[in-house]
Amino acid sequence: GLTSNQPLHTTDFSHVKVKAVQGVQDHYIELMWDDGHSGKVPKTQIGAYGQGKKPVSPQRYYDLSLRKNEVQTFWDQPSPALNKKFDYTQVTASTENVKEFIAHFMEFGLAFLNNTPHQTGDILKILDTLEVGPYWDNMFG
Repeated sequence: GLTSNQPLHTTDFSHVKVKAVQGVQDHYIELMWDDGHSGKVPKTQIGAYGQGKKPVSPQRYYDLSLRKNEVQTFWDQPSPALNKKFDYTQVTASTENVKEFIAHFMEFGLAFLNNTPHQTGDILKILDTLEVGPYWDNMFG
């Protein structure tokens, strides 16, 4: 079964079965899947944005997700905005804080996250908590 919130990249969904419809809301259908996890499927454009609201003021998040140059900051030297430090406990305290952290990363191409767990295997916990996808080794550590 699926073990993460990451999209399933396949064109064969014959193995995916809905066990039950748990509820129907204005913008979502709540489903129970045969592997035991539940999820919401959007019925409307508003539902596709999560928690029933299409973002109005966070147009910046959308623009950054498209990597539009006019909202990205191209830098050639440190600046206070670029060097902003984020605290892991504060970032993970709310969805809004996670969005701001990721938006900062998308704007500048890097983000400093302090006070993260640092035991063997914690990187996977951090990525899962922040709901970000695959990581790979690089020359920066």
